[in-house]
Amino acid sequence: SCAPGAPSQLVFVSSPSDGVVDQPLAPFEIAVHDRFDNLVPSTTGTVTLTLLGGGAGVTLSGTTSATVTNGIASFSGVRVTGAAAALRLR
Repeated sequence: SCAPGAPSQLVFVSSPSDGVVDQPLAPFEIAVHDRFDNLVPSTTGTVTLTLLGGGAGVTLSGTTSATVTNGIASFSGVRVTGAAAALRLR
């Protein structure tokens, strides 16, 4: 086994499925990885979601920040409100 390197990227472990406006997305997880794509379980901190796309009046709500535990940030209750089409989480 090898020790992971420094954190360098966030990776969706389980991606949220297609959602319905104003309804919570299915729970999902984001992992902290090093540049070799290894999980970095010693990582601490917070992961915060933002939206790519959308427009005026489109917002992300619910629990949009999660504490990293053992290299994983778990999200539930996240929802998109407003008229939205083809949005991506970042």
